[in-house]
Amino acid sequence: MAVTGRPGTARRAPGGTTASMVSRLGALASSGGRSLLRRRFAITLTLVLLATAWIIQQVLTAGSLVTFDYTVHYLRLDLRYPHIYDAMFYLVMIGQRGPTLIPALIIIAILAWRRRSWRPLLVLGFALLALNVVVGGAKFYTARLAPYDNTAALYAGGTIFPSGHASNVIVTWGIVVYALMRYGPLRHAWPGAALTTLASLIVGVASIYLDTHWFSDIIAGWLIGVAILMATVAVDRRRPLRSETAADVAPGTGDFPTATGAVAEPSESGVSSGVTARR
Repeated sequence: MAVTGRPGTARRAPGGTTASMVSRLGALASSGGRSLLRRRFAITLTLVLLATAWIIQQVLTAGSLVTFDYTVHYLRLDLRYPHIYDAMFYLVMIGQRGPTLIPALIIIAILAWRRRSWRPLLVLGFALLALNVVVGGAKFYTARLAPYDNTAALYAGGTIFPSGHASNVIVTWGIVVYALMRYGPLRHAWPGAALTTLASLIVGVASIYLDTHWFSDIIAGWLIGVAILMATVAVDRRRPLRSETAADVAPGTGDFPTATGAVAEPSESGVSSGVTARR
């Protein structure tokens, strides 16, 4: 049967326009979702940094937070509840570098070997380097004395602010969870995030109970750990994985993923034809 129509043109298949619209809507939804996540990420990181700055200001100026530090210190929880001292002494080890770094290195090394890439190890190395520089620099600058010195004096030769245990457990455990999702088989973040949160809370409570840190040391350590973890994730996500570059569409190419996962090729006029091969 002859097809009538304007000379020199071909009639579009009925499904072509629909597929093209779905493709564009899918691309816009994906782009909008990523943009929303970036905004939330930026807002969260900004709030964390502002809270950290406030704590530092309170410590440097002996503000109301330092007064609360003394209030918590004078509770002497270790003397009130001596029967849990041994348990707290061992639980605080969760935040020490050795007990956390060794299993983290093993897990990250396995992921790097399976991916045939140094990238997981570089991510961990970047996070630990940032942790040492930031926390170590703050300890050296403030030189704050510990609670067992009965004074929160600054510039007195101490190395207590912020808490390295509190920040280390968040950074190290958090990077392991992130790497298992990014480079490994983990598909849901909440179990690892819950475990990391629980571990950080245990370290904080144990440190306060043992009177080895001021309350503000712990809070600052947590916030700095979260900030370093988020910054590390942001740096790593700036460079997509090979699997992501193969699946995602390069910006500016005009290709849009269709509802079936195929890519609609742009026509000469710049409009997607919506023609996909049937399987």
